[in-house]
Amino acid sequence: KKMIKISCLVISGHSLLLPGRSRLFRRSVLCRIYSCDDISSLLEIAPRNLRVCRWCRGTGTRKQKKSVRKCQECQDGLIRSVSSTIEVVPKVAIVGAGIAGLALALALEQRNIGSIIFERDDHFFARKPGYGLTLQQGGKALRKLGVLDIVRDCGIWTSRHIHFNALSGNILGEHGAGVIHANSQKKKYAAIHIPRQALRAILLSQLVTTQVHWGSTLSALLPETIDLIVGADGIRSRIRNQIFHDELRPSNLTCILGRLPTTEAIRSLQVFEFVDGQARLYAMPFDDHSVMWQLSFPNKAINTQDLSFSQTARRVVKDWTQLARDLIQNTPDEALTGYPLFDRHCFPERNTTIITNEEGYYYTLVGDSAHPMLPFKAQGANQALLDSLSLAHHLYSPRSPTYFTPFEELPGTLLEYEQEMRLRANKKVSASRTAGCLLHSPAATIKATGQRLTRAAVAKLATTTI
Repeated sequence: KKMIKISCLVISGHSLLLPGRSRLFRRSVLCRIYSCDDISSLLEIAPRNLRVCRWCRGTGTRKQKKSVRKCQECQDGLIRSVSSTIEVVPKVAIVGAGIAGLALALALEQRNIGSIIFERDDHFFARKPGYGLTLQQGGKALRKLGVLDIVRDCGIWTSRHIHFNALSGNILGEHGAGVIHANSQKKKYAAIHIPRQALRAILLSQLVTTQVHWGSTLSALLPETIDLIVGADGIRSRIRNQIFHDELRPSNLTCILGRLPTTEAIRSLQVFEFVDGQARLYAMPFDDHSVMWQLSFPNKAINTQDLSFSQTARRVVKDWTQLARDLIQNTPDEALTGYPLFDRHCFPERNTTIITNEEGYYYTLVGDSAHPMLPFKAQGANQALLDSLSLAHHLYSPRSPTYFTPFEELPGTLLEYEQEMRLRANKKVSASRTAGCLLHSPAATIKATGQRLTRAAVAKLATTTI
């Protein structure tokens, strides 16, 4: 079979692609990515070379006189390109090859807008593999990027979420599409769980013309054609620090993450959590063979000085039910990590006079660079994907020779994008912050009475009715 080499994916002499075979085959390959040390052991999948439909501009719908109908010329706003080697002029420099940066590069490439990615990691596997993500609204963005079916095949589907009292082991409630539709003959699913590295690999595999500069920071020697610099460099974004000088907001919570082999008993629970009125242990599938957990607790609840992650976690759950203690005790030390939790709202609204800099570039942000949030609503990756698609949509100008918004129109375009992002993402930042407070309060242990609500929603209802 003739394979298509992708220059932007060449790492140590090998190219990373994802194989277009059976669901089980793709899942077995992708779910090994997080533990793979040599990229040559991964098989190949050619990129799909999808481009935005010129009739609907990537929306997948077309306005009629009195209605909005599905575009008949494309599939979810995308069509397959005839050529896989399209000459493009780089107009956007993206700092960071995380989920937000790679999704933005793919969305721009599908609109024939050239971009360059600068990633300080030396290669794809430079960092620890990371943990799992829960995809909710982000699935809409992945559909618009043309990779949702691959993500569905490689991810783990869940339909229920069970809440336990950590001390007694009693069930406090449950929620999810599988619970709500328990009497239905058709299975209902609420979310997809996928390793972070697997999602990055899927997005990276679809890039054809985009160059990824590994082991590089934003260079002063940018191509003269670059008009926009996008910060996608995470919660401690250097790009954001150059534009604003706001500090991260401490949540006064610490989080420890772990991963261990799953069992049939754990797999049957799907997603579950333990609460004791102060700390919380949340667990979900990582891949077919392992489960990941997240233990969060107030900083003042326990003195973590001179304690390892394992010792700290065991001390927090020492009086909990056996299943919770087993999750902690059976997790190897090398599969543990931890850190204090921070967040902050989107950057404040800007005017057109302070968007550019002295070099003549415009700046904006996506993902955690723009709005880092606490993990208690599972919205970080979802909002990052929506940011990237939204920014690409705003920058797309079909009448321009480069398909990119003319330089003199960029200020207004960026303000429109940032306003849309701010309204959407700030709600999630606030909701995640509120959930963090409720889940680590005595109200979290109140039993749900016939209501299929999240644990945070039950706690909020309890506090408002007292």
